[in-house]
Amino acid sequence: MDKIETKNTLLGLTIRFIKEYRKNTFALVFSISLAIMLIFSMLTLLHTNHRVTAKQNLFIYTAIDYEIRDLNSAQANQLKQNTDIQHLGFAKNLGSIQTKESQRGTLRASNEDDMLAVAKLLKGRMPKNQQEIVAEKWALLNLGINPVIGQELTIPIRYNHSPDKVSTKNFKLVGLISDQALNKRAAAITLYTWLDTNQIKGNDLIAGVTFTKNSKQKIVKLKKQLHLSDKQVRQNVWQEDSDKLMLLDFQMSLLLIIICSVVIYGIHRIALLVRKDQFGILRALGLTKIQIKKMLLLELSGLTLLSLPIGAAGGYFCSYLITLLSKDPNINIYFWGKADRFDLIIPILPIVICLIVFFLAILIVGNIGADRVNAGSITETIFGERGDSGSSIKLFQLKEQPGKLKIYQQLGLKYVFRESKTSLFIILSLALASTLFIGLLYHAILAKENQAIKRATNFYNSDYLLTTYDDLDPRAGISSNTYAKIKTIAGVKELETQSAFPVKVVDSGVARNDRYLEEKNESVLQNYGFSLIGKLNNQSVYHTKLKGYNLNALKKLKNYLKAGDFEPENLAANEVILAMPTTSTYGQSKGSVGYFKNGKSLMDYQIGEELIVNYVADFEMTSENYWKMGIDSRHYSKKKLKIAAIAYYPYMPLVSLIEQGYPMLIMSDSAYRKIVPDYCYETVNMNATIGLSRNQQNVIEEQLIRLAVKNQQVTARSMIDEKEQLSSIYHKEMVYVIGIALVVLVLVMINLINNLKYRIETRRQELYLLKALGLSYRNLKKMIILENSIFVATSVGVSVLMSIIVTKLQYQYSQIYLLGKVFNYPVRQVIGLNFCIFCICYLISLFLAKGLRNSNIMEEFSKVD
Repeated sequence: MDKIETKNTLLGLTIRFIKEYRKNTFALVFSISLAIMLIFSMLTLLHTNHRVTAKQNLFIYTAIDYEIRDLNSAQANQLKQNTDIQHLGFAKNLGSIQTKESQRGTLRASNEDDMLAVAKLLKGRMPKNQQEIVAEKWALLNLGINPVIGQELTIPIRYNHSPDKVSTKNFKLVGLISDQALNKRAAAITLYTWLDTNQIKGNDLIAGVTFTKNSKQKIVKLKKQLHLSDKQVRQNVWQEDSDKLMLLDFQMSLLLIIICSVVIYGIHRIALLVRKDQFGILRALGLTKIQIKKMLLLELSGLTLLSLPIGAAGGYFCSYLITLLSKDPNINIYFWGKADRFDLIIPILPIVICLIVFFLAILIVGNIGADRVNAGSITETIFGERGDSGSSIKLFQLKEQPGKLKIYQQLGLKYVFRESKTSLFIILSLALASTLFIGLLYHAILAKENQAIKRATNFYNSDYLLTTYDDLDPRAGISSNTYAKIKTIAGVKELETQSAFPVKVVDSGVARNDRYLEEKNESVLQNYGFSLIGKLNNQSVYHTKLKGYNLNALKKLKNYLKAGDFEPENLAANEVILAMPTTSTYGQSKGSVGYFKNGKSLMDYQIGEELIVNYVADFEMTSENYWKMGIDSRHYSKKKLKIAAIAYYPYMPLVSLIEQGYPMLIMSDSAYRKIVPDYCYETVNMNATIGLSRNQQNVIEEQLIRLAVKNQQVTARSMIDEKEQLSSIYHKEMVYVIGIALVVLVLVMINLINNLKYRIETRRQELYLLKALGLSYRNLKKMIILENSIFVATSVGVSVLMSIIVTKLQYQYSQIYLLGKVFNYPVRQVIGLNFCIFCICYLISLFLAKGLRNSNIMEEFSKVD
């Protein structure tokens, strides 16, 4: 026969196949649309959730990409001309503030991008000259200033250029900005005034740089242009990690393409089996194998293009719906002077790349299908079994006298094994999708654990917090009188206190993390002018703090022990808990220092070891000789203290750099008072009674601030808003994670329904023949339930094995093991998921069987498609 050459003939035949086999066409379009919908929504929600997680960290710290120090006015002007910079903040600390009530703060000259990096102007306007200021409300109240815009203020300032002189300066309060989480946590009271970078003299200008994109490449270029050293540039480690996101894109895209390709291959394979004889006839009429392949590829390409807008629209709708559900009117997060809307992030490039690869995968599916259709001779293709005996496993054959298996059981097993490859693809697609769903659920569990740890180890441990400014003098701080008044405030409960005074601990030479301690020592040297290490009576010693925790604080500290144990009520007078961070010894974080339960302690002290502590007997520690370890003829008291336990996190807030270096020694407050009779409190944590209104919470904060101002050298603030904002962002993150998981589950269930329904449709006439031969509807229904249950049971077993591996990899990748969290497979969630899948499978089986109940047998045999 002559070869059919015209392209129009192939296109016409393809269109005719699409129209005539409408159920095949619908099944393929539906599956491809769902696949595109899954790819679009998954990548969109992945990027949106990644951005939400990053914004939580930016809210706590800062939104800039890099901080550049020690700049001059010429370099500042160069930065202004850089078009790659989106936000450019400039700042210079002018001096320190100390009111007549001994309340302290900082005067900072800034431009708008520095003041509003994580804030918003709430009232008034920004300063236009150096006689105008803006500030946070809580900061003004702690300086004893009523936050009324337009008032003239007289503020004593010790300027950096003349530190020995206090100047009285007049300012006008022109605006109020929103509270900043980092300032409140660190008790950094700051008044902001206008900055003119052209008048800056010297190299003491600070710049906060945020690039439009590709920040890592841009900062390298910028360092060369401005001749900056590595020490001058500090990266914001809390910014969104684009490299990590790119890796997530690759992993998720690969997984989605595999799952979707497996599903589509299974459906396409069934579609080809249904019309395999038609392709044999076309070959007999003159079509070559290449032309048959072209037809199939043309068909799949056309259906994919038809499905593209449907899937993209569905994916956008799902993503938008989840974003809508995650909206929280209580979130007030500000970046660059504006409230952040947490908009949907649609990653166009990753989606396009993924869809292109997915299209190539569909072409591969079509190519494989064409090879199978063309594998036999023309006669074999036309007259061969539809079931394709090559893919059957003949383990079960019907018997006239069934033994242990009933007839419907034999039929169910026969259909499972007759089309073994089709069955395999259904099992594989369901198992992969279930594994993905379990992985997403476990990601939600890890996110919950991380959120709890983040709040606990970032000193957001209370609703209200009072801290002292002067942590070098044990006689300065929150007085007993002030503490007694705090206890009488209505609505306050669970007071946790710490007292502290500096000590010199004899260094026994134990192994330590030298690099970290040297960095901290250098930081203290730059900020305080003395070193943390030195000699006392020819003995090597180091500066640290001896602290006294009350019973409530000790009970909370007990949750953060790395080694040893103690009873808060029975801690002996000579027993202490060492508190120090640890060093990660393996994984991606190897070498980094943090509050890791499973890290290596900074100094290798052992439980039961004795420490020799030296302190000035009269507690007069303001002299320069004391801190610089010079010749000091004063009398020192010595005390031997025994290590009862080692904590990786101190629980109570740190108030200075001195507390961030060498290990702190913590004892009970009763033992502390025996050493320091005239004691004060360094910090006080308080929680509010549950159920208080926002107005009642504000009243408590105002009372605490008034007490702090009256006490002097103390800062008070509420952390309730910041904690609520963190919780709101976390809940938003959870909505996205659960939303992604539900999108996967819904699409997988729809595909499962489609697959199982299509399997029945392809052998509908055969099933009616069985009914005609006497198979009852009840047994037919049982057969379908058994067949589908085998698919689900097998896929459940496979998905459990696969998900154990996946969740363990997630556990390792998250490095949550460093924080003391052991791996726990989500057994309850997996059981719940599998129960739901079995229930859905049962309902699908009933639905499919119902469609076979009342139809006319002769009518079914007369149908072509």
